Amino acid sequence: MSNIAIIPPHQLALANATGAALPIPFQQDILLTECHIAGTQFRKLGDIENVLKTGETLLLKREANNKYDSNAIAIYDERNTHLGYIPRDTNAILARLMDAGKLLFAKVVGITRNGNWPKIDIQIFLKDI
Repeated sequence: MSNIAIIPPHQLALANATGAALPIPFQQDILLTECHIAGTQFRKLGDIENVLKTGETLLLKREANNKYDSNAIAIYDERNTHLGYIPRDTNAILARLMDAGKLLFAKVVGITRNGNWPKIDIQIFLKDI
């Protein structure tokens, strides 16, 4: 049996020179930008608005070897469906953050139809840990 105590993160503290406890900064998600998912018109997403829900977390995957855009960041839903990409005019700084090892993710803000293809609006966050 181990003598290691499990302390919930919200109860952790640092002691300063006077012995008083200082709170440790907690993890938070930082909103970086909002945009739509580019390229949904080229994907066979069907009635994605019946599957994808507002607030759903989306996975971002860097595609540094993408032949069309060296800053490409692909977007996948929780079912591993490739939805499209972060728009080229938005992805440069986000790609640099991801290349530096920062964890980025997106959340669905809304879904509308633009003709025959879904327009999926998202917010992109940095997970500050």
